[in-house]
Amino acid sequence: MRSTSRTPGGVIVLAAALAAACGTRPVDPLAGAPVVAHREPRIRALQHDLATLFASPVLQGGAAAVAVQSLDRGDTLFRYNAARLLIPASTLKLVTVAAAVELLGWDYRFTTTITATGPIEDGVLRGDLVVTGDGDPTLSRRYEGHESVFAGWADRLAAAGLRRVEGRLVGDDRAWAGAPWGAGWSWEDLRYAYGAPVDALQAGDGTVPLLIVPGLAPGRAASVTLSGSRALSIEPDVTTAENGSAPSIEFHRVPGGPTLRVSGQIAADALPLVLYPSVTDPTEQYLDSLRLVLEEGGIVIERGIADLDESDAPPVPLAPPLLEHRSPPLSALAGVTLRDSHNLHAESLLRAIARTTDRAATADTGLRVVSRLLREWGVPERTVLAADGSGLSRRNHVSADALLAVLRRMAGDERHRDRWMAALPIGGSDGTLAKRFETGPSRGRVRAKTGSLSYVRALAGYVRTADDETLAFVILLNDAAAPRGALEDVIDRAVDRLAVFRR
Repeated sequence: MRSTSRTPGGVIVLAAALAAACGTRPVDPLAGAPVVAHREPRIRALQHDLATLFASPVLQGGAAAVAVQSLDRGDTLFRYNAARLLIPASTLKLVTVAAAVELLGWDYRFTTTITATGPIEDGVLRGDLVVTGDGDPTLSRRYEGHESVFAGWADRLAAAGLRRVEGRLVGDDRAWAGAPWGAGWSWEDLRYAYGAPVDALQAGDGTVPLLIVPGLAPGRAASVTLSGSRALSIEPDVTTAENGSAPSIEFHRVPGGPTLRVSGQIAADALPLVLYPSVTDPTEQYLDSLRLVLEEGGIVIERGIADLDESDAPPVPLAPPLLEHRSPPLSALAGVTLRDSHNLHAESLLRAIARTTDRAATADTGLRVVSRLLREWGVPERTVLAADGSGLSRRNHVSADALLAVLRRMAGDERHRDRWMAALPIGGSDGTLAKRFETGPSRGRVRAKTGSLSYVRALAGYVRTADDETLAFVILLNDAAAPRGALEDVIDRAVDRLAVFRR
């Protein structure tokens, strides 16, 4: 719990005290700020308090872009550099999800099929077993878990009489094309779960579980093992530290390389630690995991696994498929994407959007489709310059006005409003806002998407005022060198001020 007061008056008193301490007269924060002129005293007071916050020394050297509008009355309450293009971080996911539900529908589901290239005779498939995907990101522990889903597939295939595959387990990932990472992603991010590559066949969030168990005594080597797949090779260099020592584990990998060096320490009395490094080849990981589960279920794959893209003579599956699997609906995916800020989900949705116009989907195609939709919604051109669907890229730039337009559009559409609001984190309750707004006027009254990169903090969504008026707001902070907590505190104070606003 933060000990600092968030009362609007306290903010103004603090600003005045700082000015007095410097021997200067307080400067009216509205004097140079591009805000909306308003004669109503309470709105003018709101503007003054917000402008004071965003002129804080905490943001010195950085940039802030803010927009606030009433959804009930339609009037704009505050604009502060709202047309300026700044890095949005994960608030860009609002754009991706809004476009996905508009173009694909809340009931959209990803589909995976398993087919055979030959007949099944006496339990033996005389050919290959081919799994074809269109990018389902839900084969992960956030849902049923891919091992559980794969076990269900094994049961269904065994019940159909399959016991042995003379050929290979082949992955068909041709539904997606192009790079598996977003444009402008940092190579340092690619080893972690939030930088996992995307593919038409992906399982386990594009990661593999890495189990680290301390040795028997300090100074001994810790045990470092992978489970569920052999898609990575490990070079372990983790030692056992004294009891009570804080764990310190780092991943090192040449971009695109299959070898992950794991270094650091774990305390001798620590519980086993499970981490999730990303894989470099999602299709290989998917097939390797599926093959292991099939063989545990009594179905032997004689010739191993293969990526259809790399086959000299691509197999031709027979129809109909042996089984078909459909993901949970987009309404469930939207919640994970926004509440958990899940990058792989957002990138998968971007490529699903691309498939509305191109069967071999790419991120670039998806971005063009989203851009066209935004223009149809009246969002001015070049106010959303997106390089990916998740916001991980620093090449993304948007204006606060543009994000506000998306928020206003979704809240005003009866087809989307309720499920859209339900997909957003609630202050002090869940998702990325579970530990924010735990006390104070915004608790339970703000639903918003967070954004976080180095030197970037953002929040965009909705807050109910003291009069139960719903306000849409966007706050983007860039390039301020203050600690993360200090930047988030500025944002949270601003939202709290909105929550206590009365006409």
